[in-house]
Amino acid sequence: MKDFKNYYTIKASPEEVFLALTNPLTIHLWSGEEAKMSTEMGSEFSFFNGDIVGINLGFEENKQIRQQWFFDQEEPSVVNLILHP
Repeated sequence: MKDFKNYYTIKASPEEVFLALTNPLTIHLWSGEEAKMSTEMGSEFSFFNGDIVGINLGFEENKQIRQQWFFDQEEPSVVNLILHP
């Protein structure tokens, strides 16, 4: 499995970013698409009309989101979003 890291600066607090990425209503507000999302570990999620789908592996509120994303590849991708002030 390949590792890939990328860093982004967002003019928002970790709390705002966490909410924007974990609440179906806020996801819909910024993406314009319906979303299926829960902060329950092991729950399935879906963004952008099913273009991004996967399983939530874990959350540390306002600090970290860990997910398994599924694409047309042999192994699923593990995505770890770490939020810093």
